Amino acid sequence: MTWLWEVGAPLWLLAFWYRATRDRPGRLRALSNRLDLRAILAAIGLFFHACLWFTMNLGPFSLVTSSFSLYLWHHDEYAAAWRRLRDKLFRTDSVRT
Repeated sequence: MTWLWEVGAPLWLLAFWYRATRDRPGRLRALSNRLDLRAILAAIGLFFHACLWFTMNLGPFSLVTSSFSLYLWHHDEYAAAWRRLRDKLFRTDSVRT
């Protein structure tokens, strides 16, 4: 499974290209943007590195390489996610008084 994930590295480039050109037509582009292929690939990678961290003594390797996942999203995407989370957590119901 690890080998397949590593050989599938060009999918990262494809996911970034599809995200940057989301206004173009295409079923595969729309599916990639709807599923957010970056998040799926990052979750698989983080799972592998967590398994390495728990089962092998590799020093800081797993933590350092996992931190690179932060670079997969733009700052604006982080800001929008924070706003959505903040609105869900701290919303005020006008019905309750």
